[in-house]
Amino acid sequence: MLLANGSMRLIGLISNETNAKAFGDYLTSLDILNSPEPEPDGQWAVWVHSEDQMEAGRNALATFLANPKDPKFQRASAQKPPRSGAARRRPKATMPVAS
Repeated sequence: MLLANGSMRLIGLISNETNAKAFGDYLTSLDILNSPEPEPDGQWAVWVHSEDQMEAGRNALATFLANPKDPKFQRASAQKPPRSGAARRRPKATMPVAS
């Protein structure tokens, strides 16, 4: 599952939209830029935007598929940031600069 879509990398498939979006929110909470996208067969492809994050993304997906009802995934969806286009990423904290 290392197919490329532009600069994105496919890490796996999830069977439905609700779970795909919940998992995408979880990846975002881990600062993994991602895009869940529908496939023609009804499944959802989960893409990560950085090859450096593929292993972490795949490991998270294996954990999710083993127990999608785990509260940590539900918490991530409840705390998701506003969406920005197709890709989602948790905003970084910034420190004010003294002048």
